Amino acid sequence: ATMSCEQFVLSEGVSYQAFGGDEDGVMLSMQSGYLYRCNSTALCLLDRLRDGATVGELQSQLESEYELAESQARDDARQFIDHLVAEKLARRVAA
Repeated sequence: ATMSCEQFVLSEGVSYQAFGGDEDGVMLSMQSGYLYRCNSTALCLLDRLRDGATVGELQSQLESEYELAESQARDDARQFIDHLVAEKLARRVAA
């Protein structure tokens, strides 16, 4: 299976909050105690992840919302997921 079909969810104890409007937001990991600043793009992707989006769906979101080229959206979606997984903020859902 290609990565675009892989599904990810936020890890237990991870929550995030937008500040409203076009403002940034924050994400909190209860396990690590770390607070992460999130820009509006990250918050948009987190909303999709909360609903169990695949990497391909995140890519499509970036393409439509931010008018990114397919290759750029794919790279951005993968980097976003890789970062979340590395920080233990998200995990892959077993197929």
